[in-house]
This record gives sequence, C-alpha cells and structure tokens, in this order.
Amino acid sequence: MQKILIKLIILLVAIFVIDRAFSYFFKNKIFEKTISGEGGGSINYIIKKKKNIDFLVMGSSRAKYQIDPALLKNAYNGNGYNAGINGVGGIIYNSMLLHVLINKGILPKAVILQTDIFFFREAKSESLSFEISNLYPYMDEVPQLKVFVKHNAGFAENTLLLLHSYRFNGNMLSIVNNYLKHRTVTDNNGFESLQGTIVPNQFDIINRVNKKYEYSSIKLSAFEDIIETCKKNNISLYVVFCPYFKTTDILQEENKVLIQILSKLGNNKLLDFSDINKIPSLQSGNLWKDENHLNSTGANLFSKMLNDSLPVMR
Repeated sequence: MQKILIKLIILLVAIFVIDRAFSYFFKNKIFEKTISGEGGGSINYIIKKKKNIDFLVMGSSRAKYQIDPALLKNAYNGNGYNAGINGVGGIIYNSMLLHVLINKGILPKAVILQTDIFFFREAKSESLSFEISNLYPYMDEVPQLKVFVKHNAGFAENTLLLLHSYRFNGNMLSIVNNYLKHRTVTDNNGFESLQGTIVPNQFDIINRVNKKYEYSSIKLSAFEDIIETCKKNNISLYVVFCPYFKTTDILQEENKVLIQILSKLGNNKLLDFSDINKIPSLQSGNLWKDENHLNSTGANLFSKMLNDSLPVMR
C-alpha cells in the first residue's frame, strides 16, 4: 500500500511539473505572440497593438459584423476598435473582457456595448465556462476573472483549472495555427463585413406577447458590473440594441428589463434600434445577410446611423 501511495505521489508531482512547464512555455512563447483568432489572439491584438484607441465596441457577432468604428466619426474621429466576438460574445464574456483589458492597461474613454436580451434568458443547463473559457489564459493577471470563475464555474471546472494547460483546452490547435500567421496580421479595427443577401420568406416570425421568460441573475449582474466598471474608470458607456430583419412584440417588451437596469444605475445612454419598423432605410432584404446580421452595405448604413446618434466626443 505504501509503495502504491509513493508511486501515486510521484505521478501527481510529475503531472504538476509537466503541466506547469508546458503551460509556461505555451503561454509565453506561443499564446502571447498570437494576435489573431478568437481563442484569445484578438484580445492580444488589442493589448499589443491598440493601446491608443479612444473607444471600444463590445458585443457579439452583431457588433463585430455591423458596427464599423471607422464610421463613428463623432466618437473621437473613429479612433476605436471592435472587440465583438462570434458565438461566445455574451454579457458575462464582455464583463470579464473589460476587466482583462483594463488590467492590461487598455483604458478607453468610451465603450459602445451591443447586447441582446436573449443573452440574459435563463437556460436549464447554463455553461458559464463556455462563455468565458477564451479568457482563462488571463486568470492569474486579472483578479476579477479569477474570483468570478472560482465562484461560478462549478467544482468540476475549477478542479480541471488546477491544471494550467487546461486554460488553453480546446483552443490549442487554433492558437498554434494563428501563431504561425502572426507576422502577416495587418493593422485593422476589428470590424468585419458580411456578403450576401437574405431570402425574405425563408423564415417566419411569431409574436408571442404573452410568453414569459426567466432571466439569469448572474448575467443581469454582469450587465450591472459593466455599468459600474465604466463608472469607476470614468468610461462613457453607450448601450446599443441593434435591429433584426423582423421585429417581435415580445422583444420590445423584454428589452424593458435592461432599460430598467440602466435607469436604476443612472445610465441613460441607450441607443435603441431594435424596432426595425421605425427604420425604413434598413428594411430591404438586400441589406441583410440573415435575420440577425446586416451585410456589408447594411452595416455601412447602420454604422453611419449609429454615429449620428452619438454625441460629438473629442
């Protein structure tokens, strides 16, 4: 029994040493030199290349593909960066991303936060780790992120995170691939445009005005955290509801949940474009890639429209 115990201890020590050595090498020699891709590379790009930006666009793919910082001339003459991200660009991700960037010395004068109420709907089996796993490599440098993960990721996830190499789990191949391209990354502002047009009759929108949703307290708290973090760091926060190709009554009703939080915390800088019925210039299917995303032409129009709704910031 004693021999088995000794062998087990030796094995655990070996795993610990190999894990720490590998993760140290991977983080310092590969990850931190990766400046593209959504496995953390795009965040490194901001940290290394965009320290002098005046404003930051944050949100999901509906920010990434629809808001061009260069066209927001009212906001510091367009000197901003679009940090929108596909798939995991929910409110918790953006809350923690803001802490990461501030801790890394990126302190914008303004944040333009695109968000959608469906990000806040409570699911029966929420995986918070899915939303913030791309930020795991920054845990040791960002106390707010470390505390959030400890209290919200669950026992199994926190146990796996004892292995530092797990912080890159699922992203290693992508990171290596983007690392090999790091010398070819050109200067950009994060915005990407979409091509193609929607087929207007390919889906139906159903108004369920009586449907009731429950909302995640953790996600609502993350929204409040963004508001308070901006206040604390003297960052002007503008919250944007982007349009959809079709508008539902329930969407307009649900948006009141976020509007009430903004009002409660003293932020009245809401730019609400969620009701497409009030925006005739964006109603043509020729301006949409799909029901959630404007194409290149539509994004150009919307960015200019958003710019006209912003105050002049210099």
